[in-house]
Amino acid sequence: MKEMLWLVVAILIIFLLVLFIPRGTDDQQKYSEQSSTEISEEAGNEQGGAPKPEQLEIDEEARYQEMKDEFAKLGKARRTLERRLAKLKYHLRDVKLPSEQAGEINEYMLDGYKLLRTPKMLAAFFGVADITAELGRVNYVNANLDEVARILDQYKAM
Repeated sequence: MKEMLWLVVAILIIFLLVLFIPRGTDDQQKYSEQSSTEISEEAGNEQGGAPKPEQLEIDEEARYQEMKDEFAKLGKARRTLERRLAKLKYHLRDVKLPSEQAGEINEYMLDGYKLLRTPKMLAAFFGVADITAELGRVNYVNANLDEVARILDQYKAM
């Protein structure tokens, strides 16, 4: 029993040493610091010096305004998707479909609800490209709902 206790203590000491003693050498740290400063100096020389704070503020304001405009489009697309899902759900209540098509429709509807369940807010996006990608997802789900509407129209006509 004592041997087991000593073994556990030795493993614990080795674990703590590995955890708290730094492994990198000073040469590696100095090299990484030098390379990062060289890269930043080269970037500053290519741009013709450091950008002015006023220019950065103007760029940030323009970027934020573009993001707000794109987010407004996204909000409108989400509202349209939500209305469309509710409308299709209402019309699908009394329709009896084959199991294969019912499963496909169920998958499309669930994709739409998943997209709307936890919508990302404006601060969750890093730029206009991220908002555009989210808008593309909403449009993709809308395209899938076109297929659902087509199937629904087929079975309503029968």
